[in-house]
Amino acid sequence: MRTVFLTGATGFLGHYVLRDLLRQDDVRVRVLLSPRLEKTQARLKRLLGDIGLDLDAANTSHRVEFVEGRLPDALDDDSLRGVHTILHVAASTRFRSNREGDPARSNVEGTAALLDAARITGVQKFVFVSTAYVGGLTSGCLPESPAPACAPDANDYERSKFEAEKRVLQWSAPDRQVRIVRPSILIGDEKYGRATSFGGIYTLARAVELLARAADQDASIDRRAIPLRIVGSPQAFVNVAPVCWASRHLTHIALTDAPTGAVINLVNPSPPTSDDVRRWLEDVFDVGGGRFTQETWPWTDTSAWEDAFYAAGEQVRAYLGRDVTFETTYLASVGESHPLVDATHFQKAVRFARDARWGRSSTRVAGAEDSHFDPARYFEEFVPSRLPQSSVASIKSFSAVVRYVIEGLRNGEWVCRYNAGRLMETHRGPNTLNEDFGFRIQRDAFERLVTGRKSLQSAYFQAEAEIFGNTLMALKMTPIIDTFIREHPLPAPQG
Repeated sequence: MRTVFLTGATGFLGHYVLRDLLRQDDVRVRVLLSPRLEKTQARLKRLLGDIGLDLDAANTSHRVEFVEGRLPDALDDDSLRGVHTILHVAASTRFRSNREGDPARSNVEGTAALLDAARITGVQKFVFVSTAYVGGLTSGCLPESPAPACAPDANDYERSKFEAEKRVLQWSAPDRQVRIVRPSILIGDEKYGRATSFGGIYTLARAVELLARAADQDASIDRRAIPLRIVGSPQAFVNVAPVCWASRHLTHIALTDAPTGAVINLVNPSPPTSDDVRRWLEDVFDVGGGRFTQETWPWTDTSAWEDAFYAAGEQVRAYLGRDVTFETTYLASVGESHPLVDATHFQKAVRFARDARWGRSSTRVAGAEDSHFDPARYFEEFVPSRLPQSSVASIKSFSAVVRYVIEGLRNGEWVCRYNAGRLMETHRGPNTLNEDFGFRIQRDAFERLVTGRKSLQSAYFQAEAEIFGNTLMALKMTPIIDTFIREHPLPAPQG
């Protein structure tokens, strides 16, 4: 039996890949799972159970085994013993670098560490999952060949994949084979629209949902004629594909030794256009009015609706403004030429995400009461002492009553009344102050927020927070709150 070493098995694509690998009778899979092994193994079991695979049965039959570790940390000496093929799916998909060094730490350093271990142990084949947009905002046709350069305006995720590809190609040798596979934007599966991760293009869908919520609150607006300029070209392609389709091909590429190019564009051969995606999203959320423009964001005359739509930042603009096509020699060789995503499938995927609350967990955070982080001190001592020292104090438009609900904490509500940049009062608990808007956020996510490891914008676009109350007002005030946090991050708790 061939032994495949798989990373990223608990990810959106990775658990489909593990299922497809284990459907092959002559394959044994060694899976890298992050600590703690029992916890991540239980999560993997749930994920695979949802798509029809019994992990316990595969374990009992010795078809799968687990290795505990986290790249770029060194692997145990025996982790790659007897491995023929490494299938490296794990990645950080952050668009912008964080304080921990991701995405470069995971995508570049992690890949380099795995390549070093593979070289020492004699692994014969290395399959690396990159991205179809490794060229950044480059226009034209992306060939199935090494990218000559990374576009200056590429985001940190795309840049990290470009750097990782270079290291994979350098690893290649006469007795070692590499495959760089560049999947397109992945959405939910073909049957149910099922997904387990709701970043990427789902952020665009979430932005449209917020517009719809704001329209629900404004009786004066015609929800089918919202004044919204969309940066991009209506004819540009949005290369989306179902996750299960990508998994099937990735598994085939990993297990087939027939000669192919070192680089494979695993993309939709007949993708929808930006205008298709606009119409499909407007139909799901019963809104309309969006029109494309070649203007460069930001504008000096933005409407409140445009401010709300672009509050998610770069991820909204990234998916509708790229005029790129792809060489598909590999797909032609295996007979793939038909469209993979139509209105029915795309809208099914978006509705699944919406019904799943964009991945937002409703469960209480285990052990939250034992955290060293104290939200009470933050709201009642830290903010009142630091706000007068910040640039926010001079923003006269910062006037609102904001309620913060910290989930996973007993009596975890605070209401703050701001007037012309000043904090006028703070009250704990469900009190009589009527908020203009509020944020509901899990305690661990709130700790990452106030210590500067995450922005409030990214928290609710990544479904770690929810907005309630006046949606447009909340989105307008969010950058101001983020400014204060950026200027005065709370020191991370010790111990």
